[in-house]
Amino acid sequence: MLIKSSFLLSYFLIGAAYPAAQPVNPIEAEQYSLLKRTPPSSYITIDPKLRAEDYKEAFEILRKEKTTSKVFFQLIDGTTISNIIDMTLMDNASLIIFRFNSQQGIRFQVVRIEDINLINYQ
Repeated sequence: MLIKSSFLLSYFLIGAAYPAAQPVNPIEAEQYSLLKRTPPSSYITIDPKLRAEDYKEAFEILRKEKTTSKVFFQLIDGTTISNIIDMTLMDNASLIIFRFNSQQGIRFQVVRIEDINLINYQ
């Protein structure tokens, strides 16, 4: 009985040396668990019309600096559109019509704005 009592006494004394768990605010706990579960994201939401207008503006700025034949758009499938004469945004600005010179003469290509990877110059 003495051994059992001393065991319980030492158990309580050791337990008293460690602080008790602090009560956790349930809202903070939920936010913390969401942060732990959600991987960091590099996505932002942009209105497609604004994105199309940005492409148009970038094209105009580059065209002023470089000759038109040097400015090109690269699509996500790896193809490029170069020798661009003009680009026209459709009314909803989700499509762009490119008019460009090719070996077959002046051609047109319709491109969805989400298919554009980058605009650059040579």
